[in-house]
Amino acid sequence: MTPDLAFQTAVRAALVPALAGLVEPSSIRTGTTRPESFPAVLMSISGIEITGRAAGGQIVAQLDAMLHVWSCDDDAETAQAIGATILRAVLDAPRASEIAFDAWHRPSLAWVADPAREALHGAVSLSAVVRWRE
Repeated sequence: MTPDLAFQTAVRAALVPALAGLVEPSSIRTGTTRPESFPAVLMSISGIEITGRAAGGQIVAQLDAMLHVWSCDDDAETAQAIGATILRAVLDAPRASEIAFDAWHRPSLAWVADPAREALHGAVSLSAVVRWRE
């Protein structure tokens, strides 16, 4: 087992109530391609590095993920509100039942140019050290 699904579940559980009124819950999901409708928040796991073992048969790993914020090109206010809300919602590690967070690095947000100029795209980087029982 890798901890990425538990990580994604915990982050999504923190984002859905925080983004109420800004992004439909069904548009806060995992994915790697640009969404068909906006606004949306897509999470992709960009790296899992197993760093060792811990007491009690646990495994320790470094996880890195990206939250991709998508909004209509002509709605910068909504995009910025979504980005700011995400930063507040994941300032600290979310609650999780299947994994324990040993470290949670503060998120960072960068806005990325959309070559087609049809959407606003922001990327929030997440990084954590987690452990779980094998």
